[in-house]
Amino acid sequence: MKVEFTLSEANDFIDSIKEQFDIVRVVEPLKQKVVDVKTMKETTDVCVSLWGRCSRCENCTSNRVLLTKGRAMKVEILGDRTFFVISRYMLVEGRELVLETVYDASSDFMLESAQRGVVTQLIKGYNH
Repeated sequence: MKVEFTLSEANDFIDSIKEQFDIVRVVEPLKQKVVDVKTMKETTDVCVSLWGRCSRCENCTSNRVLLTKGRAMKVEILGDRTFFVISRYMLVEGRELVLETVYDASSDFMLESAQRGVVTQLIKGYNH
């Protein structure tokens, strides 16, 4: 897996995967900031705001990725919506960043209503 990118290579890579995911963003996990994809400059957006939180996610895949310099995945359930999150380490012109891709699987994730509560509790327990 390629991890070192120039700014141009990072933008080309991100552009190539945008159609596969509902959300594609770059974050700086230690600062909890979203980074502008095109310029790789820090924005005022806080990464957890996507999930309606004020503090770091219990099971922050981006922090894990920053430590392992690899990939991590998780399932986020917000109300009746199910999201698959894949985080991937990127070194863009020497700067450690994480690419987060989010797929809204709400209409594709097949669970019977009785199973949904059980799966939700399992995921919440795992994240905790």
